[in-house]
Amino acid sequence: MSFVQTFGPRASQQILSLLRFSRPTQRRWLSIQGYQAQNILQQAGIPVATGEIARSTGVAGDCRRSAESPGEARTIASRKLSHRPNARQNKASELPVDKPQTTEGTTLKTEFYLAITVDREHYCPVIIVSRKDDVRIGELGRHNARRVHIDYSKGITDDTVRSIIKTLALEQGLTKNLHSLLEGLYDTFISKDATLLEINHVVKTDQNTFVCSDPNFTIDDASAPRQPDIFSIKADEQEHPTETEAKKHGLVYVHLDGNIGTIVNGAGLAMATNDVISYYGGKSANFLDAGGQATTETMVKAFQIVLADHWVKVIFVNIYGGIIRCDMVATSIIQAADRLGLLRCPIVVRLQGTNSEEGQRMISESGLNLIAESDFGRAAKVAVETANSV
Repeated sequence: MSFVQTFGPRASQQILSLLRFSRPTQRRWLSIQGYQAQNILQQAGIPVATGEIARSTGVAGDCRRSAESPGEARTIASRKLSHRPNARQNKASELPVDKPQTTEGTTLKTEFYLAITVDREHYCPVIIVSRKDDVRIGELGRHNARRVHIDYSKGITDDTVRSIIKTLALEQGLTKNLHSLLEGLYDTFISKDATLLEINHVVKTDQNTFVCSDPNFTIDDASAPRQPDIFSIKADEQEHPTETEAKKHGLVYVHLDGNIGTIVNGAGLAMATNDVISYYGGKSANFLDAGGQATTETMVKAFQIVLADHWVKVIFVNIYGGIIRCDMVATSIIQAADRLGLLRCPIVVRLQGTNSEEGQRMISESGLNLIAESDFGRAAKVAVETANSV
């Protein structure tokens, strides 16, 4: 029997909601594909389900479906290759399925879900387990997932293992094997600078061993200098196409999962903008740093890139005019908006710095779908309210 998985990007960021954060927080992570995550675990000596990557229907199959024969696997795979998952509720799932993995069937007695992530509220790693098989991160809240916090100075202890054994109702005789598995996973989580290590199926076999199937990693972007091997395997085809397009024009664009587009100059101000949007209950659709450029051509391209995301309901332009004058920035914004014609969503503009009052006046009197707000917090709040009302 062939157990077939389809590896593509997932919305693993939803795990943050399980940890009871006080307000929405967005972070940038590298999400590698599942077969790459499986290779990392295998190299660390962690038992994983054996399988093979398929780029054609000859060896591929369907998402987490069982096939009784190679012929059945080929049939269901033909329907899934290049299929785009349902993205009605999840922007992160818009990329196509392109690398299904066929996995050898395993005779199992028990399976459960396990994840290791960071609980920022308690300032420590946490193991999350659930007896419900085939649970996704976004569904854990409905399945009584158990959280076991880990002391950085102690790592995986006997108490950690006993707590998980009890939660999963496993036999006490499995303590040694489970301890070994948890230590391997935790050491890998720490050594790879992961923000999430998720095993969707931990399988207990007839031989009372544990096998990991359908793993998922997200890695802290700040760890790129320490993890060159991991960052070198990032698949270009799994990078959002808008991010690739922005690079061609010297713009730094990061695709996020909200509905408020942002155009900002400077990475620090861009991150602060996303934080303030989150503070007022909104979610940014992107991080776009236009740098020191504020020409009409730059603004036209920035608007086009942000508006290419059909989830965007409003654009928040937040520019600080230090060397460049705000009235010049306002001219570029107005000319860009006018050149693009009737924009499909409103634009909130905040200009601060040299000649900011004149720039804000120009925005207010433009006669276009531009909303001028000089206060940072007020501008972010208006953007959130506008997005919610559209």
